[in-house]
Amino acid sequence: MKDTINFYRQTNAYGEFSNFYYAPIVIDGLEWPTTEHYFQAQKFAHLPDSEYVEMIRVTPQPGSAAKMGRNRSWPLRPDWEEIKDDVMRACVLQKFLQHPKMADVLLGTGDRYLNGKCMGLIEFRWNVMLMSRKTCPLSSDPPLLISIMLSRTYLQ
Repeated sequence: MKDTINFYRQTNAYGEFSNFYYAPIVIDGLEWPTTEHYFQAQKFAHLPDSEYVEMIRVTPQPGSAAKMGRNRSWPLRPDWEEIKDDVMRACVLQKFLQHPKMADVLLGTGDRYLNGKCMGLIEFRWNVMLMSRKTCPLSSDPPLLISIMLSRTYLQ
């Protein structure tokens, strides 16, 4: 499709939309190398000891952070399924708020379709016309993609 923007790898065009893209964000006084680091660490933020959170925060690669977040020998927070979309929206919005040049890239996509691949397996498409809405009714869409759309709406 001619009016489609494809993104997946952080080193390619529009790679800044990827959670693996190195764009440090500061949330609650801590710096996170990528939104992937922050998202994965929040699975364990309920624990009194911040050992797991800190291990994820300081791991050098976002892929390692993702792998650590999927480690089910670690105690996943019981409300994760209820809060994970909100966590994704919050960190993705912070990425664009804290990196104005990236926000300009996002806003420059206008009304074009965005097409992102997650883990290289599943292709997701959405019409960015949804960006004009302040809320997104498509709760079944992938959290990252909705988060990017909502971030663009907020920045407009």
